[in-house]
Amino acid sequence: MQRYSFGLACAVVVVLGVFFAADCGETGGIDGSGGSAGGGGSAGVAGTGGMPECESAEDCDDGNECTEDTCNPSNGSCEHTAIHDDVSCELELVFTGEQEDVLSLGEWGVYHMPDEHISYFRAYDTYHVWFTAARDAHHFISNDLLKMVPTETVDGRSVSFFGPSGEGFDAYYAGPGSVIHARNGQDLLMFYHGEDQSFEGPSGFGWFYSTIGLARSSDQGKTWVRMGAVITGMDPKPATPTRKANGAGLPCALVNESDGFIYLYYIDWPTHQGPVADPDAIHVARSPISSDGVPGSWRKYFEGAFDEPGLGGNSDGVIRGPHSEALWSGFPSVSFNVFLDSYLAVFQAVDGFYYSTSRDRVNWGVGKKLLHFEEPTQAGDPWYAYPSLLSPSQPNDMSTDEVGYLYYGFGSFNAAHYMVRRPLNVLWVPVEAD
Repeated sequence: MQRYSFGLACAVVVVLGVFFAADCGETGGIDGSGGSAGGGGSAGVAGTGGMPECESAEDCDDGNECTEDTCNPSNGSCEHTAIHDDVSCELELVFTGEQEDVLSLGEWGVYHMPDEHISYFRAYDTYHVWFTAARDAHHFISNDLLKMVPTETVDGRSVSFFGPSGEGFDAYYAGPGSVIHARNGQDLLMFYHGEDQSFEGPSGFGWFYSTIGLARSSDQGKTWVRMGAVITGMDPKPATPTRKANGAGLPCALVNESDGFIYLYYIDWPTHQGPVADPDAIHVARSPISSDGVPGSWRKYFEGAFDEPGLGGNSDGVIRGPHSEALWSGFPSVSFNVFLDSYLAVFQAVDGFYYSTSRDRVNWGVGKKLLHFEEPTQAGDPWYAYPSLLSPSQPNDMSTDEVGYLYYGFGSFNAAHYMVRRPLNVLWVPVEAD
């Protein structure tokens, strides 16, 4: 057995674009050199002693009337702050390069990855990456969020650190959507998608009722204690389902110190069908940070308030399909974008990946398409799923900036998929005249 041992240096939480690190020996960016951007600014430049990028604001003109260009006198770096003017400027996410493999099919013995949102946090110069492959959880490390190696291997294969329990709501599937630090700054909390596939009747393997569970680790993620279910779907588990996916699942966490809550975005699959059925949509629930998200502490958003219980309560979709040909929305990746000074969501609909923004975490704009693809119908068709927007300059996946990568699963329909990414920029651009 081979182990890769890395200490967890600190806890990182997001506070409206400002980051606080607890129990850290260094401040600023990786190894204390450089640093993360402030709200709306560009990332700092590492203190390498090289030539400055600018001496005045005139040196930083990017030719975009939707940004304010300044020269940071402390390190001679250009900063471009978004001008929030929804009349003359609009948000665009623009790919700046082609798709590249992150983990190829079968690399380190893992397949079907990612199978949910990708979560990470940075400790000194090491990224700790958590994702689901097939039906259980894996922990990889990286220096650049491109080349990744598992923390533990046997015969060259990644060893899963968490998986199905064999009974109850996570009997058949248990994989992380988000891993964050607990309030004590040392323990880890994992919000995971669990599946129960035991149904009466002829439904067969792959039909599931999903529930979001919580697990906790006190040894840097080596072992985990299951804390129980925290969020279920609005509809209870049916005896015999009429569709393959039912319940609540695929969580993505956002910690907001300013109001003291952990927010979980997730998809709710209603079990009822027919003309009165609600389309699948992304919902949100929250729990006090002080509670560490334990079962019973969660409240769903419904009719303008967080009053409904996480277990069995009603909820409203907050991020919905963008148009009539993409009625459902799911697979959320939500972050606070320091360049936009707003919350930014990337999600999937039937015909592509979309993005949307929000000022208050519950009211989201109409989705704009980022990547178009056709819904696969037969074996061999290209298949895309599970987008995660990540910015390597940021301390964790809960924050992004104007430069990042869209990570997602890619493969062939009804076959295994693997992890890829594409670089992109977050831009404010002038609105084109009619």
